[in-house]
Amino acid sequence: MTASSAEVVRLPNQRRAREEASAWIARLDRGLTADERRALDEWLAADSSHSAALVGLAGLWDRADVLGELAELFPLEQQALAKPRAMRFALGACAAALVGAAVVVALNYVAAPVESSAPAVVAIPDAQPTGAEPPTAAPPVQAVAQQVYETAVGEQSTVRLSDGSIVTLNTDSSIEVRYDDAQRGVLLKRGEVYFEVAHDTDRPFRVSAGDRLLEAVGTAFNVRLGPANDVRMMVTEGKVSVAPRVSAALQQPSAAPAIVAAGNLAVMQEGPIVVQGLDATEIEVQLSWQRGMLVFDGEPLESVLLEIGRYTTVVFAPDDSIRNVRVGGYFRAGDIDGLLVALRESFDIDSRQTADGRIALFPVTAAR
Repeated sequence: MTASSAEVVRLPNQRRAREEASAWIARLDRGLTADERRALDEWLAADSSHSAALVGLAGLWDRADVLGELAELFPLEQQALAKPRAMRFALGACAAALVGAAVVVALNYVAAPVESSAPAVVAIPDAQPTGAEPPTAAPPVQAVAQQVYETAVGEQSTVRLSDGSIVTLNTDSSIEVRYDDAQRGVLLKRGEVYFEVAHDTDRPFRVSAGDRLLEAVGTAFNVRLGPANDVRMMVTEGKVSVAPRVSAALQQPSAAPAIVAAGNLAVMQEGPIVVQGLDATEIEVQLSWQRGMLVFDGEPLESVLLEIGRYTTVVFAPDDSIRNVRVGGYFRAGDIDGLLVALRESFDIDSRQTADGRIALFPVTAAR
């Protein structure tokens, strides 16, 4: 077996270790329960690559509490973990370099299998009659006037609404809250929002996004409105019904709704809704934006730059020859300097600032 073929065989496990390590760091960031701490110990003991992945990704996390936890788990690495962010970026670049090496091999072996416990992708029609479970009762909340909440590019914000529901807005997002005595309505005008819905049996919680009407009671879910009016919704708790919206007003659904349960990602474009099951690790990665991180796993550079562009006003100008280069890694949102270092060290992509302020990207071997 050649060295390159050995790398291909190990690729799924390496990728899985990185994804799981990212999820564990995210959990450390919010604080581990006793059960999660035991599960972390078991995960670390299961494979030596797990501890390496965890320590490597720690360089991307600039949180004292997380680094303190890791220092207790890995006392020999305390000095590296205690370094200031400017010095610890080298660890992050190394982690990205490992991903880059795996991705380079994957380009020569596109059919390499990827381990996943998630069910296959299925399509369901827009209107699917189902019986929704009755919500749990909660005290009624006084109606409030219409309000607008927004975030600028690179900004995030968490707001507690009058009924106790919590909404977290990602970069460049805007919502309009329309509460009255009959319903709790939210219009997603642009961007991405995570909803944690308070129980209220008397007033349904409805989110209008694109041409879809989403309804939930006592539920947590993430909604992203794309530039083409497409909608991506991931449910992390409870269930959310999805139905077409007949007008700009928040109102009763126009047809029997489809029900999306916790642990599923629903993609809504033209045609039927596509629902994909996600495991706990994939959900944590999908929500990594809440902790200021962006995770890529072999997407084309052009797609990566579009996603990064949501968090910065910097404009990238990639050379046509590198638009399809596969990029993987864990990057801090808005950290353009760190991104450029990782692209050069891990993917042989150089950069320079143009006269009009854009960032030109090109192969390191190209003369510029």
